[in-house]
Amino acid sequence: MRGDDKGMYLLEYMNKQKPIFLQGYCNLIECQCGSGKTHWSMDCINNKDSIYYSERNLYVTDTRALKESVQNDYYKTTGRVASQHNENLNVITYQTLANIIQEKLDKRESLRDYFRQYDTIFLDEDRK
Repeated sequence: MRGDDKGMYLLEYMNKQKPIFLQGYCNLIECQCGSGKTHWSMDCINNKDSIYYSERNLYVTDTRALKESVQNDYYKTTGRVASQHNENLNVITYQTLANIIQEKLDKRESLRDYFRQYDTIFLDEDRK
């Protein structure tokens, strides 16, 4: 975030600045811990009125605790369970993602096909 936007949570910043993301590219948002990245991503996943709304999402976390937190937030908002069988949100850890990639490589399956099933991939981490 720019210097004149200090003190804003990410959701406030995104609603104010409305940056455009390019489809098919890696669009990075780098913010400090506690800036509301997870909250903003939940808005992208759940708020159909958001310009960033995304239908099919993969959310990757660094710990099982953060994974459970994201799943709980999703459930509280939607009443639905986030899982690989839920077309709207699948939450996994980086370890699970590494296992999926290795399995695809071992079977000579396409990684592109795996990732293309998602409109948006959130790579989150918890630095607390």
